[in-house]
Amino acid sequence: TILLKMLDRIFGNMASLEKTTGFDKTAEYMLYMVGPSGMDFSYADGGAGKERALFPMWWFAAWQNNPALLLNELKMLDKSKYPEPSSSDSRLLPIVPCYIKDFKFDASSMKYPDKPLWVGQGVSHIAICRTGWSMGPEDRYFAVKGHEKIGHGHMDGGSFVFDALGVRWSQDYQRPNYADMEVKTAAAGGSVWDIFQTALRWDIFKYNNYSHSTISFLTNDGSVTKLHPTDQIADAVAHITNYNGDDMNNVSVTLDLTPLYKDAAASVVRTVSLKNRKYLEIRDEIQAESGFNASMQWRMNTPATDVAVSGNSIRMTQTDAAMAQKTMYLKASGSTVTPSLAVWPAERPSSWTPRPGWDSGLSGCFVGWEAVIPAGKSVTFTTVLTPEL
Repeated sequence: TILLKMLDRIFGNMASLEKTTGFDKTAEYMLYMVGPSGMDFSYADGGAGKERALFPMWWFAAWQNNPALLLNELKMLDKSKYPEPSSSDSRLLPIVPCYIKDFKFDASSMKYPDKPLWVGQGVSHIAICRTGWSMGPEDRYFAVKGHEKIGHGHMDGGSFVFDALGVRWSQDYQRPNYADMEVKTAAAGGSVWDIFQTALRWDIFKYNNYSHSTISFLTNDGSVTKLHPTDQIADAVAHITNYNGDDMNNVSVTLDLTPLYKDAAASVVRTVSLKNRKYLEIRDEIQAESGFNASMQWRMNTPATDVAVSGNSIRMTQTDAAMAQKTMYLKASGSTVTPSLAVWPAERPSSWTPRPGWDSGLSGCFVGWEAVIPAGKSVTFTTVLTPEL
């Protein structure tokens, strides 16, 4: 945006760069990316930053004459956090007046998108749902992604984040420090930037599917050589196959995750739905291979630390910014197989090769369930995240 502003100022046009396909949708994408918790949809190496100044939004707001694009920027200004004093971004703050010099800002004209669902089906297939723009506890927000083979990618196919009651319940870890991991993987004989199936990148817990809110299979047919039996297929492509954003009371996104588990299951289809603008439902339709049982774990990465299995649910409690306690429950059922609820610590699996210093910054824990699907059988599992028992 600095370049575009400079070109327009000097030459009176932007050399048609602004006409690049999809460019005019960039700001809307960034607006949807921030949930009511203030945290980003942190897929791949994006990182779950909270309340980060996005200076290009001012340029887009002026260019598209759309002050609603400044929702997150204005909320940070209200908190005197634009940007955080410790942020290196503060050096860019002087460009904001340049961006909005001729922009007549009218807060009363702010009109937020009226569609609950934003879907991107480019290189990365992602979908983002939000019920409103107050950024308050009544808003609900979920985002889910497919999978692709890219340099900054993770084994995160099918993973999702979820905001409710003003806080994040399903999270994605901040990526590791690049420079630190370049040194450590090189010392171990590899590179953090290799993305083939047995690359050391996948031995970093934060990059592996085991640290994401998705499915991991403990069994497979041995046809794919892996670092860990539970790894997703690194070069697989998993796409969004269907979505519905027309009914606010039943917003849904379906992904075919089968290519990620081609050695472990015959079919894996995940549908994530927001029901009645209130609770999240994840439906996983899984068919086991004919030759062996499919042993699996359904894992969700949560920042909650007060977690307990209670009866037929898992209770999660955390404190919001106002120090008020918020509670969310996880429930799970299966059409013909009963899943066993489980809680796992946020730590590197003991069965992996020890890598001292590789997995810092692991917070919260993992909640979910385990199940074994008989060979050749199909089971539909339904997992619900709800603030009410």
